[in-house]
Amino acid sequence: MHYHILDFIRFVCASYVVLYHLFFRSVAMGDYNDGLYSPVMWTKYGWLGVQVFFVVSGFVIYKSSLNKTPLNFIVNRFLRLYPAYWVCLFLTISFMFLFNSTWWNFDVQELVVNFTMLQFFLGVKHVDGVYWTLTIELVFYFWVFVFLYFKKINLIKHFLFLCMLVSLYVYVFDVEISSGLLFVFLVKYSPYFLIGVLLSEGFRKNWLNIWYLSLSLFSVFFEIDNKTKFIEMKSGIPVSTIVACFIFLFFIFSVYFSFKVNVKSNKVSFVMAVLGAASYPLYLLHQNVGYVIVSNFYSKNASVFIFSCVLLLILTMSILVSEVIEPKLRLKLKNKVFIHLLNYR
Repeated sequence: MHYHILDFIRFVCASYVVLYHLFFRSVAMGDYNDGLYSPVMWTKYGWLGVQVFFVVSGFVIYKSSLNKTPLNFIVNRFLRLYPAYWVCLFLTISFMFLFNSTWWNFDVQELVVNFTMLQFFLGVKHVDGVYWTLTIELVFYFWVFVFLYFKKINLIKHFLFLCMLVSLYVYVFDVEISSGLLFVFLVKYSPYFLIGVLLSEGFRKNWLNIWYLSLSLFSVFFEIDNKTKFIEMKSGIPVSTIVACFIFLFFIFSVYFSFKVNVKSNKVSFVMAVLGAASYPLYLLHQNVGYVIVSNFYSKNASVFIFSCVLLLILTMSILVSEVIEPKLRLKLKNKVFIHLLNYR
């Protein structure tokens, strides 16, 4: 079953991240100073879109994995993640190169490694900083694969709960942990994936899930508090942990009720599906492509026009990738490379 409301939530989250990077972080935190002269304050909570992405991933991936073999799961995830990533990476590199970006400081080897999506594990920097979330997703997929392989996918919530307890311990007692362990065991982000899994299972007469959810939200509070303090330190602008938590909870309730609401209008559901599909390339393209365009064409007298054009261009590119380019590439890979693996039982 396809959840159209969930598609729209994904698009809203991706858009919120876009606005945060272009209109707040880029200005207030010194990533980019040639555009707006003051940050747009209502976008300062846009980073929460990433956290909600992890919840949605936990929800969707767990639900879809229940009827898949380990091999089938990996192939399907590869086809969902890599074709769009390759196209967006190529477009990002092209924009940075053509517009002689000051961020262009990559050699050929680093660019090639980035096409594997494994650059973090190989000690190579990301072409675009937003790719760090893909590392988290890959680790989550790895653990789903492991539990599928041992036919114990129903136990993954207990594993995520243990990782969440470690996360809680790290935040409460301010414990240092190596970046490798932090990523491999999803220490900072396990609560978000766990919340997604729990939302997928439901809570009716399931007190264990309610207990797990309560502790997960408690852990999320510490992670959000840590993030808001970091942003305040870097930007010098107050960011409220309480407001951030309420925004996050609003999105969580939206995710929970997304599969309970049926969109009856075919036109509305179509638009939601298109926007939901575009959310992934929108997230991958927006940061460096947006920065590069603004840095080359920004004019103080036409700032609204320039930024409007940037947003429209990135959205158009994202829809073209998700609706035209990526489906063709994915279909070719599926039919030419993975067809036998998908049929393997």
